[in-house]
Amino acid sequence: MRIDKFLWATRFFKSRSLAAISCKKGNIKLNGIKAKASKEVYISDEILVRKNQIFYNIMIIDLPNNRISNKKISNYYKNIETQEMKEKKNLIVANKILKTPKSERKPTKKNRRELISFLENKN
Repeated sequence: MRIDKFLWATRFFKSRSLAAISCKKGNIKLNGIKAKASKEVYISDEILVRKNQIFYNIMIIDLPNNRISNKKISNYYKNIETQEMKEKKNLIVANKILKTPKSERKPTKKNRRELISFLENKN
């Protein structure tokens, strides 16, 4: 099975084309070597996936025939992440939550109207 098809079937990516693009960028490594999208994967291969600055290290247990449901994913691969990788993932997720407060968003139509009326009444 192709690596892009495996990553799509196990729900790492929403489409095969996104998986192929990630392979082309060098974000996917198969057994420690950068992999092209057409690279064949086999049982007991290790894949390192970098997605949104988070690393996922997995070992293939079985190869699916087609895209599988989220409940059955554990039958096809096993996470082999180290404690250091888990800590980095938690830190990145925490930083993303704290990074953008809701007040930094684009003002709504109501907010713009209130601002305009405030500025008009000020003069």
